[in-house]
Amino acid sequence: MLTIEQSVHGLPCVQLHKADERTQRIVRSAIGRNHMDDPVYHLRRESCAFLQGDDPHSGWMLVEFWTRDMEKIRPFVDYLNGTIYGVPLDTDGEER
Repeated sequence: MLTIEQSVHGLPCVQLHKADERTQRIVRSAIGRNHMDDPVYHLRRESCAFLQGDDPHSGWMLVEFWTRDMEKIRPFVDYLNGTIYGVPLDTDGEER
């Protein structure tokens, strides 16, 4: 499960280590969505998420957020956790 941490830049972030190709595609797709009709676009935009680090060979990825508002960050992280790990989450980030 992805958890929100603080990056070395002092920003909220999530890190992935040894992410497989499927997981890397999910994260890149969520970050890169730009269709305004797509709900994931709005989650990403609200959370101010961006891909700060990406090493496809080792599977390391760093997603940072240019906001400290956890109410905006948490839904995007919940989306990633649900999509990557198939874990349904409540809006407060707790497993159901």
